[in-house]
Amino acid sequence: MIFIAALILAMPILAYCIGAFPTGLVVVRQLKGIDIRTIGSGNIGATNVKRVLGTGWFVIVLVLDAAKAAGAVLLARFFYSLITTNPMLQSLFSIDAVPVEHIYIIVIAACVILGNMFNVFLEFNGGKGIGHALGILFALTPLPVLVCLSLFIAIVALSRYLSLGSLAATTAYPFIVFFLPGLTPHISTTDIMPYLLFAVVLSTIVILKHIANIQRLVSGTENTFSLFSAKRKKKKPSRLKIKTKKRKTKRK
Repeated sequence: MIFIAALILAMPILAYCIGAFPTGLVVVRQLKGIDIRTIGSGNIGATNVKRVLGTGWFVIVLVLDAAKAAGAVLLARFFYSLITTNPMLQSLFSIDAVPVEHIYIIVIAACVILGNMFNVFLEFNGGKGIGHALGILFALTPLPVLVCLSLFIAIVALSRYLSLGSLAATTAYPFIVFFLPGLTPHISTTDIMPYLLFAVVLSTIVILKHIANIQRLVSGTENTFSLFSAKRKKKKPSRLKIKTKKRKTKRK
């Protein structure tokens, strides 16, 4: 019983460490023996991993980041269920109201994001939180995330700017949760406020993390994104050019 109580109390620290685990940095270091922070944008996220290892590892790192973030939220939900189903733990934590569950889970989600963006093991540098936000929000509210994911795919497909799609989807999420309550039937209207507050704060932090990208988008210097970057084929010289070259050499 004491062990479970200690785990519940230690969950915010555990969530921070889960978010702080640098998946992209570890993968690139293991496969290439180099520090991804010295390449491309210097970011440890999936987009920069693609520049080094290609599309396959971009998808793998993105899924791993989202999965570990979602796992932390689901683990917090499981720990809270232990409190509500155990009278001794319930009396110990003095919890008898449902909204406390949502607040506890959102605190854990926030710790995951903070661990990723402000990584104490990387001198408080880290990722931009997109992969982790995807996993967390999908674990909290799957249907709104699917809508945002569709928006993200559409914008990236049309513009080829990954940052623009990420910013649009993250910004749209709070509005979708607020104006389309039918997409979150498991959360009552009285309990939705903690989620909205978390979504607004998360969107703001993500935007601030993308300031450099926004500046490049405005100036038209932002890097375009494509899953399958085709190699440029060398153009063979035409027969006409070959003939003219031969004639020039004969004249000489």
